[in-house]
Amino acid sequence: MWRHKCPCDSDIPSHDDGNVTGKEEDRKTRTNAAVESSCSLLDGALEADKSHIEDLKTCVLHRMRHDSKLDVIKSDELILKVGSSLLKRVGTKDRRRIAARMRLLAKLLHTLRKLSKLPDASLSQFIDGIYFDAVLETVEEMSK
Repeated sequence: MWRHKCPCDSDIPSHDDGNVTGKEEDRKTRTNAAVESSCSLLDGALEADKSHIEDLKTCVLHRMRHDSKLDVIKSDELILKVGSSLLKRVGTKDRRRIAARMRLLAKLLHTLRKLSKLPDASLSQFIDGIYFDAVLETVEEMSK
């Protein structure tokens, strides 16, 4: 509740000469930051555009090491959505960090598949309360 922002806060007075007060400018900055954060959260829930996936393939996936983790990344829709969302948010300058996060998710998925004995399960299937303990066990094993 402490993060809630009342929309009635728009009656902050400005100077008579039309300049924006510091308080109003801070409110606009906070509002813009909140909108940008919300958009980046919603990107993962929306269907990824083919253009964003193609950008991800050309900028990130083609430059990654070709191994079993890359095969897992290419086959899992949720990992591709995460990478696409990160690429859209931070741009191509941090493509190594995007690749590292995607590889970490692929390692998590690979270990989850091995421990749960579900070789064809996707990451979105493991985001369920049923697999909570399996995910915790996997994270513990990965962090040894």
